[in-house]
Amino acid sequence: MSQQMLGFGPYRFDRHSLTLFEDGEIVPLTSKAAHVLALLLDRAGEVVPKEDFLEAVWKDTFVEPRSLTQCIFLLRKAFGDQEGQAYIETVAKRGYRFAAPVGWVEAPGLEARERPAPLPASSEAGTANSRHRVHVLWVVFPLLAVGVLAVSWAIRSISQRPAQLGELKRLTWSGAACDPDVSLDGRFAVFSGEAPGGAGHAIYRIDIPGGFPRPITPIEREPVESPAISTDGRLVAFRSAAGDGQLMIVPADGSRPPQPVPDTSRARQPRWQPGHQALAYWVASEEHIRDFGGVYVKSIDPPGKPVRMFDGWDTAFAPLWATDGAALLALGTEQSSVPEREFDAWVNPYTDGSSTPRAVRTGLFELLRERGLYSTVRDRARITVTAWHEGYIYLSIHGGHAANLYRVAIGSDFLVHGVPQRLTSSAGLLLAPRMSANGTIVMTSSDLVQSPSRFTPEGGNLERLSAATGWLSRLSVADDGQNYAAEVYSAGSPVSVLFSSFAGGPSRFAAAGSVAFPLISPRGTQLAWRAMDGRRQAIDVAPAQGGQPKRICADCGAPEEWTSDESAILYHTGGLPARIGVVETATGVARDWIQHPDYSVFNPRLHSENGRTWVVFYAENTPRTRQVFLAEVSRWEAPPVSSWIPVTDGSDWDSSPAWSARGDSIYFVSLRDGHRCVYEQKLNARTHAPVGEPRAIRHLHSAAHPLAGYNRARGADSLRVAGAHIYLVLDSVTSDLWTARVTAQ
Repeated sequence: MSQQMLGFGPYRFDRHSLTLFEDGEIVPLTSKAAHVLALLLDRAGEVVPKEDFLEAVWKDTFVEPRSLTQCIFLLRKAFGDQEGQAYIETVAKRGYRFAAPVGWVEAPGLEARERPAPLPASSEAGTANSRHRVHVLWVVFPLLAVGVLAVSWAIRSISQRPAQLGELKRLTWSGAACDPDVSLDGRFAVFSGEAPGGAGHAIYRIDIPGGFPRPITPIEREPVESPAISTDGRLVAFRSAAGDGQLMIVPADGSRPPQPVPDTSRARQPRWQPGHQALAYWVASEEHIRDFGGVYVKSIDPPGKPVRMFDGWDTAFAPLWATDGAALLALGTEQSSVPEREFDAWVNPYTDGSSTPRAVRTGLFELLRERGLYSTVRDRARITVTAWHEGYIYLSIHGGHAANLYRVAIGSDFLVHGVPQRLTSSAGLLLAPRMSANGTIVMTSSDLVQSPSRFTPEGGNLERLSAATGWLSRLSVADDGQNYAAEVYSAGSPVSVLFSSFAGGPSRFAAAGSVAFPLISPRGTQLAWRAMDGRRQAIDVAPAQGGQPKRICADCGAPEEWTSDESAILYHTGGLPARIGVVETATGVARDWIQHPDYSVFNPRLHSENGRTWVVFYAENTPRTRQVFLAEVSRWEAPPVSSWIPVTDGSDWDSSPAWSARGDSIYFVSLRDGHRCVYEQKLNARTHAPVGEPRAIRHLHSAAHPLAGYNRARGADSLRVAGAHIYLVLDSVTSDLWTARVTAQ
């Protein structure tokens, strides 16, 4: 029996399942890259315009132009394209062409049929015939494939065992317990928590099914995080956030003080290798940008140097060991040029104390997306994968205001399969599931409120402000410090643009649906927001107190700042590199303003004094750092890059700048100490050049009250200054531990 596939060189492409083979081996491709390849093969020899790709592959979805470029990059990488033997040609200013001869070939698996004539590599007639033959294949092939796929599905599903989660039992009542782990025998759990009265942080131990939590580490001022129990139950590894952060080890009974683990500066989320005294952990990522490292394994007994896993990866974090300790799973991206398209769970085998050169893409996130369990990058960032146990990956997935536990089968080939199984039906947030060998699962149940807060740069208490219920983000505050606009999320409802007052005045929702980046005018009389129209980013404006919205720009970007006279709005565009533009509210005339040939720029904030106008903004100067700049401007003439004044040196993640009320300082958010904290950079009164080093004016290290701890979307951590106060949105998290047993039905 045989099946017909499209063939070129040593490759075979299954047009129905969108699977690429090389000499019988599957070549991993992202779903989008596979769809791009299908279109290229359908029209082999023909120049396919970029617009056709966007319409066919990303229909009704807003996407940056680089998405297609990254898919072409992935395909060329898969083919090993080199100069002089490229399969995919770039036709300048037009699109791409598949240049190699393509024809039908026999492949084992389906009943043989008459082989159509080979497809020509070029010519309009050949292209038309190729499309006709492929369309015929679409009609005939599914009928033949259904039986084979059904058999394959049945075979793969035999290993899937339906599971049932027993009754949830509460373990803690403090409201400050998180990051749990459970011993292999299921007899006790450890977690990180805040000491009573906010005295500090410690690692606690609690017996299962019931017991009283007791600290096994001293109370520390800085957070202690991510405890992990060794497989023999004798030791607990955890991360201390003091300084740059370091791994520590303490006896599980707390009988001796914690000891530092050498060579683990900036390490996070330790995980013990089953059956061995070795730790896997990861370094850096979004939480700490300097000196990005990746995933490592370090032997504790006998002591050894860290071994790099996922070598060459752009991003690798959150490692998990296979049950037998012979492989590591991590989330991440292989290539820096495709940070969102390649993201997945990958497995790197680990034998004889070293990693293998090749990692396997599990397809976990593609499966979750295909099953409708997430759709946006923001939703994906909220998925936590925290256990790999006996052929299943356990994870928590958010939907609306709730997060529930799921498990997905993973085979011996490290590929996920089957249907994700939901284990809980909670209206709250169930996070960070960890499992023992006997099926005991421990997790965190959290409640989250996102509320506006304010403080003065000179110090003083952080003041919580009353606001509408729901999850608030992208706060915008009028000059009076009372009226505000924000994005609001509530269970079962779309995103809404809210206008309200901290003084308790009337509130109203100005828009809902595909809306974002609400912006209130300085006098608090008008609102602006981005409204998605297919792939276009429109800007709408409406009276704050109510009225019909007016579309002032059909395709500009996300509004960021009103001018002081409310005659124009600054916005950032999509695309790469993103630019800062300006649109006049009365006429709708829009133009690019601030741009860099290589860096994307965001978050413009204006300040005028003594007849001079200045703008501050930040640039994505590298994939893992952000740099703050300012420039003097004259109307809407673009300030040359050579005139930009660096406010920060570009070696850290520094973003979301805002002017002080007097214009003599820049406030900004930085991750330079491992947490999103607020810093101030003093400026020269005449030149506005930086004076001295930045200083932290508000540390936000508490796990219960982080800045943008849950919502990592662009602009979620933005600062606003009104009067004598700096405004921002903080999370307020209360969490406790629960336990249950997972049993097969």
